[in-house]
Amino acid sequence: LRPERRKKRLEPAFAFMAAANLVMVYALLARDFTVSYVTQVGSRSVPDWVAGMFDGKIRVSLEADGGDGSASAPVLAHELAHALLRDASGDRAPGWLHEGFAQWSAGRRMPWRELPEALSGGATSTAAALEAKLRSALDRKAARSLYAQTLSLVEHLIDRRGEGALVCIVSRLGS
Repeated sequence: LRPERRKKRLEPAFAFMAAANLVMVYALLARDFTVSYVTQVGSRSVPDWVAGMFDGKIRVSLEADGGDGSASAPVLAHELAHALLRDASGDRAPGWLHEGFAQWSAGRRMPWRELPEALSGGATSTAAALEAKLRSALDRKAARSLYAQTLSLVEHLIDRRGEGALVCIVSRLGS
């Protein structure tokens, strides 16, 4: 992507959290991504479908196709959103808000007509159940369903109350 298009793509993640602290970013070839994470963090395994991760540091798997890295731009925006949200909320944002906001910031949207299929992995009925599932080991289908739920929650909030509601929630969490 050209620099101006990349900036446009990342703007939602920075809209209300521009003053966040600096965070270290590790960009690794796909084959090195899992090995690096296990070495840095310990024995925790990383599912093969994960392309990025935020654990205080942003870790992004780059495409090894020799391209311009544009395939990794949404992943980087997603992980940056996690870093910014953690900083702005004083590390008090719930997991559903993290995942929903990170997807929304990366430009992902959940068309209503796709929601039933996206939720075919099983919808979660309470915030506590959603949080518990987010902390558990997930296969790709369950993760997609869970991410669809978190994104739809954030989209619903923004649709009903506007982006300002998101700002208010994060501000209150941070104070």
